[in-house]
Parts: sequence; structure tokens; C-alpha cells
Amino acid sequence: MNIQVSILSKRKTLMDQTKKTSPIFVCIKKALESNINNIKESFKDETIKTNIFYPYKTNDWEEVCKIIHDNEINAEVSNLKELKQAIKLKAKKIVYNSPLKTEKDIVFISKHENIITIIDNEDEIELINNISIKEKKVLDVGVRIRFNNKKNNLSRFGTNLENLEHIINKVNKASSLKFIGIHFHIGTKITKPDFYCKRIRLISNYLRGIKKENKEKIRFIDIGGGFGISEIGTYLTLQNFIVNKINKMFNLKINFRPRIIESEIITKFGRKIVDEFKKSISDIAGLNKVELWIEPGRFLVSN
Repeated sequence: MNIQVSILSKRKTLMDQTKKTSPIFVCIKKALESNINNIKESFKDETIKTNIFYPYKTNDWEEVCKIIHDNEINAEVSNLKELKQAIKLKAKKIVYNSPLKTEKDIVFISKHENIITIIDNEDEIELINNISIKEKKVLDVGVRIRFNNKKNNLSRFGTNLENLEHIINKVNKASSLKFIGIHFHIGTKITKPDFYCKRIRLISNYLRGIKKENKEKIRFIDIGGGFGISEIGTYLTLQNFIVNKINKMFNLKINFRPRIIESEIITKFGRKIVDEFKKSISDIAGLNKVELWIEPGRFLVSN
């Protein structure tokens, strides 16, 4: 079991918990907000609207999530507990993305606004549509695609890219579902923007060939993967007074050097993805207003 505490936690609370569990997670609000500002600035563009989502699976500690949502970052969740927390913390938009969707989850989603459900396969279309019909609600949905070319229409992690329009057509026939976007995820430890750019180009080539009416339904392309760019960052020593304060308060000997990403690195990373998105997606007829959605969970909280 992990315990998560803030620097301002009382000494007794921390010491009692350290006897039971390890490691201890420390949230430094300034560092988190610095990461948020860096990622926002990196993907800022006059012609492309970018929405940033924080995946709760990275760290669902309520204090962390509250800081993130207070700074206008949206939520990506995968279960009912996370859904309820995101609603409680007033996340403006929520992406529900889970390989194990439950009826309780879908019923809950149907009672709230601004939640987009990501569909992985054909079976989920029928499941979610039937529940939505009972709840008398039309749900916004996206389709997850994968790039491993395995011939399995029941994958828990998306449909093959070449099968995308078939899935879109199925969603269009479902009376209580509305297709509005595409999601893909290529791994949490990707450290180079080229990997994301390559997938964007593959999607671009495919979308050029689909029906106009299906193109015009796409409001977003959502890139998952965490943006683990801290792997190419630099170490900066935290101010000595903070480390000394922790050591003195809790009688600890901590060599505490958080990994702080240089703003220049994240700026180059983000610019490359935005430029590729503009070049490959925005010039397709019917897609010039498609939003870029990103999920930089690893970048936001692991630095």
C-alpha cells in the first residue's frame, strides 16, 4: 500500500504511516503548477485548440487532482470511483476510458454532462447503447484505435486503424450514441515526439479516404501516452531549506532531488507534435476545426 502526504502533514501522521507502509509521495504544489504551465505553453497555438487531460491512473490522490483541475486541466478516468471524484472536483471535461466498462459506470455517465466514453470494440457499442436507451440519454463516444494490426475485433484496447470506419458506421446506427472523436495510446514511456508524429501521419492518411459525413463528425483526436519526456530532462536540486525542513521535522535523512524538466525541452516536444497535427490533420477537408487532446499524466506528476 502507498501513502501520499503533503509537506504540511503533521509529524505524527507521517511517522505513524511510515511504520506501516512505503514509499511516501510528497506533493509540491509549485512544482506541479510549473509542469502544468509548461505543458500548456508547449501546446499553445493560434490555430489548433488543445485540451489537456490528466489520467487518474497516474496518481488519483485527491489533493493532486484538485490542484490539476483548479488549473483548468480535464480528467481521464477508468472506473466509477474516479468518475465520482472527477465530478466532485469539478473537472470541466471527462474522458472515460476503461477496458472493463460496467453497467454502473455507464448509468452514472448518463446522469452527467461533458463525459466522453471511449469505445474499444464492437461488443461495447451494443452494451453502451442498450444502457443509454434505458437511461434515455444520448452519449458522446470516441473510438480507440491501435496500431499493432492484430486481427481481433474484440480487443480490450481498441480496434485496428483499417477497421475504424466500420466501427464509426456501427456507432452511427446506434440510436443513443454519438460519435465525436478518436483516441490512441502508444505507451507511457515514449520520450520522443517522432513516435507520436508517426501515428498522426498514419491516421491522417486513413482519414483522407473515409466518407465526408464521417470526417465531419470528428471533433477531437486524443493522444494518450503520458509524454514521459522527463527521461531526457535534467536534475535540479530542490531548495535546501525544504529538504532540511523535512529531515528536521521527521528525523529523516533524505537525498531529495526531484526531476524538473527544462521548459525548452517540453516546448520543442510539444511544438513538434502540434506542427505535425497542423500539417497532417488540419489540412484535410472537414477536419480544420478538430481539437488536439493530450494526456500528459507522466509528465505532470512524475517530475
